[in-house]
Amino acid sequence: MKKTELSPARQKQLVPVPTHPGAFAVIPQAPPRFIPSKGIIKEVIHAHEALGELRVSTARLYGFELLMAPYAVAHMKLGLQLKESGYDFQSSERIRIYLTNTLEEAHAMTGLPLFTQWIAEEANAASNVKQDSPVMVVLGNPPYSGHSANTGEWISGLLRGMDTASNKKTGNYFEVDGQPLGERNPKWLNDDYVKFIRFAQWRIEQTGYGVLAFISNNGYLDNPTFRGMRQSLMHTFDDIYILDLHGNSKKKEKCPDGSEDKNVFDIMQGVAIGIFIKRTRSREGLATVHHADLWGKREVHEKDGQESKLVGGKYKWLWENDLASTEWATLKPQVPHYLLVPQNTTLAVEYDTWHKITYIMAVNVLGFQTHRDNFAIDFDRSTVLQRIRDMKDSSTTDDELRDKYKLKDNRDWQVSSARKQLRDDKDWESKLISCTQRYICGTKTQRKL
Repeated sequence: MKKTELSPARQKQLVPVPTHPGAFAVIPQAPPRFIPSKGIIKEVIHAHEALGELRVSTARLYGFELLMAPYAVAHMKLGLQLKESGYDFQSSERIRIYLTNTLEEAHAMTGLPLFTQWIAEEANAASNVKQDSPVMVVLGNPPYSGHSANTGEWISGLLRGMDTASNKKTGNYFEVDGQPLGERNPKWLNDDYVKFIRFAQWRIEQTGYGVLAFISNNGYLDNPTFRGMRQSLMHTFDDIYILDLHGNSKKKEKCPDGSEDKNVFDIMQGVAIGIFIKRTRSREGLATVHHADLWGKREVHEKDGQESKLVGGKYKWLWENDLASTEWATLKPQVPHYLLVPQNTTLAVEYDTWHKITYIMAVNVLGFQTHRDNFAIDFDRSTVLQRIRDMKDSSTTDDELRDKYKLKDNRDWQVSSARKQLRDDKDWESKLISCTQRYICGTKTQRKL
């Protein structure tokens, strides 16, 4: 985005979400030839326009963090970094990192007790940024959580195409081509990282242009459940750059040559860097999608005498390359899936002439899912009966049952509610059935439910 496209008051407002301990919210380092003396660093930062490669100042850098510890560490890190640069804070100045939940709707908090007034002021300041600041860059590494605790009305509404704050319709992740997804279980669209992407997309839409840059779970690139999300992102942005870092140990991913592929983080889920650009003069139609893969180990070292020298690996490549130096392949995502990964379409026409499996087998079910098979299923009927009697026994506490049977409450199922339901059911014993659960060693095995 050219600097001349923006008015002076609206140049590069940046929000890292979540901030983490200052990992993303850092003042960009200028090359040595641009580093000024300590005597003029304050004038440089306040002027904004001096030194073209040191343009992000404390007045244009915001951060949102939910947890107190990383919030405090981020303030300390950035304060020290600015202090070492010779920057002196004015009495009314602060580092603009706020203790807030990014995914909560912006609203004022008033009338709170004295000792919580500081938290209220922090939340109100963050709300002003969410609503009113012309944010042009949103970057970060959002959390991944399939069982999201962020179930607020506002972010849930954004996912489903309604901004409840303005009562306006917006992009809908649960629709594709104007029709409902029709998914039996679209729960992965409620993952926290999806909600952070949706927030950032909304924030850039409010400004009218900008850049969203996240490193996140790469499941949204090709999972069929995310096709509405992909289409919505392609409608909002003009250019999408996807650098797939792979590293999914759940899928046992290997490099194309069969060698080991490692994740850049200590996690099992594969990740990708997504850079989404919306220009001031957006063109009609869907975004142009650019894609690249990065395979291999994190680091590759070679012996150089007595020392080990870094010669390759994902970390080295990422350090040495940028958007301009990366060899991108241009994708043309097709209906109905709008995949953000390369696809061999050589046989697509022939494939599409055949009947869909749902047409051939119109009646289909997932089968029963107890989500706690070790408790609900057993080979011995009497064992299952005893477990149910324990559930009904009022002399046994809920905590004792949880400990005995390793049961865990969640949003959809709680021990206390299940026990009440069993006690109210006079005919519970007749509902135990025999079922075919799975094949073991090629032989069907029966277990009681």
